[in-house]
Amino acid sequence: MGFEAEENLEEAFEAEEDLLEDDLEEFRRVKHGVIAKMTYNHVMPDDIVANGNQCTRAERERLWSATGKALEILKKSKANYDEKLFRKWFGVNTDKQTDTMVKTRIQNTYDFMNGGYTKDWDTVCCHNSKGSCSGCSGTTLAYVMGTHADSGSKTSWTWVRVCPSQM
Repeated sequence: MGFEAEENLEEAFEAEEDLLEDDLEEFRRVKHGVIAKMTYNHVMPDDIVANGNQCTRAERERLWSATGKALEILKKSKANYDEKLFRKWFGVNTDKQTDTMVKTRIQNTYDFMNGGYTKDWDTVCCHNSKGSCSGCSGTTLAYVMGTHADSGSKTSWTWVRVCPSQM
């Protein structure tokens, strides 16, 4: 092996080591609390009723049923990890979206959803894109809102906005 090939191989190993170190750091940050303070805002946005975006009882029951089905699928997929399907849905491991980060978010989502409907989170049935539902546009199905954790603390609004296409 020539000097140039050895140098390229060494660079590739260093890049791989950096990626593994980044994955490990992200795991430590998410799992072991670089986010020093997490606050959940459970207050219903004040414009929901006025803009006609309150859920009916039937809509709540339908959403709860769908959530239960989604939890079962998440539970099954976590128990039966399939690399091919993981790649299909989440793509290739990158510096900005490591496999560890994606898997941690899946686990955190499962834990949060499994915590209990209306205990840890609730829904806003967006019948239009006014006010607190202004993020419902294009192909958006649903979304949540939160702040970035750059300062070591994060606020997450626990009202999941379900967009008109799903109502």
